[in-house]
Amino acid sequence: MTKSRMKLLTGIVGVVTAVALVGGGTMAWFTDKKEVAASKFTAGTVEIQAGQSVVEDTGSSGKVYYKTIELDPDSITAKQGKKINGGTIGADRRDPKKVLVSDKEMFSLGYGDQSTTGVLTAGFSEPLGKGDVLVIENTWGTKPDPKYVETAKVYVSADNHEWTYAGTVTNQVSGGDQRPNLVPSPIPDALYIKIVDTTPKILSDGKTANSSEDGFDIDYIAGRSILDETNWNPGDINKLAFYVTNSGTKDIDVRVKLEGHWETLQGGEWKENDDLADPDIISINEPKGWTKDGDFYYCSSNSKGGLKGVNGGESPNATDTIAVLDLTVQLSGDAGNEYQNAKYVITPTFQAIQHSHSDGWSWDSFDTYNGTSED
Repeated sequence: MTKSRMKLLTGIVGVVTAVALVGGGTMAWFTDKKEVAASKFTAGTVEIQAGQSVVEDTGSSGKVYYKTIELDPDSITAKQGKKINGGTIGADRRDPKKVLVSDKEMFSLGYGDQSTTGVLTAGFSEPLGKGDVLVIENTWGTKPDPKYVETAKVYVSADNHEWTYAGTVTNQVSGGDQRPNLVPSPIPDALYIKIVDTTPKILSDGKTANSSEDGFDIDYIAGRSILDETNWNPGDINKLAFYVTNSGTKDIDVRVKLEGHWETLQGGEWKENDDLADPDIISINEPKGWTKDGDFYYCSSNSKGGLKGVNGGESPNATDTIAVLDLTVQLSGDAGNEYQNAKYVITPTFQAIQHSHSDGWSWDSFDTYNGTSED
């Protein structure tokens, strides 16, 4: 064999070997193609829902700052879903009217299609006004179990046709067997509520099966309408509370900024009155569980791992899903006649950032994260 002939054969052997390697063991003389199943990465969410909470004053004044609005029993309808294995929900959990009384007797929504099944709809006995919805979930055990997750979305409506998303409820809150969830009403005239099961069959790690058998279990539903003070006198001390709920999947840190101003009737409308702005007339206590720094109060849950995510959270130190800001507000005894018929308005603004991140989240850059920086 000549030298040139030997070179040619060597080149052919090299080409064939390359084709065999590319084909992964299958020799394809012209073309070949292999596809591998795609891997999916769903980003976690940072989402909060906040509202004014009810307060029952057990002190000497005996004031109650809210009223409970029950459901209309005749308005309750439900389309129950299935068990996680496709079976029928047990007979002891099929009666939707069990949500009328908080007695650990429950109605299970079941796993549905998050639209028409696994759904309960009801009407309140009167419009909710300014307030929130209390949804108590019934879960056996003394504390939240991240392997046993149940969630549902809450919607409200004024006419039972146009629905507005209000928030997410979960069993990943403290409260023993009965887990209370507070959902602020986003509309002032809510008369109907719809609860839709969103319990995941697979937990947030993407591989572990949920231990929940029959979806979100409802023990009790009621509206809670907030009553404003209408007879505030110099020297009076009133109780006030706001809350923030982590309804996202990520553990979060939370802070709140309180802003207040006086309003008076001007031309038949309530308008801000800067002439009454005196920092010594109103005093607000330092709320337990919050640390004041600058213009903000920071939730102490930050040091424990943040507020836990709705699906069980990430940090083992995150134990709370809801944080309550309890305040006492006092009108100075030195308030003069110029404050008669005026009202003081307190507005809280809650902010949240992800608790853990490889690069680290910073409150100093909060506006940048949310696209509100002036730079």
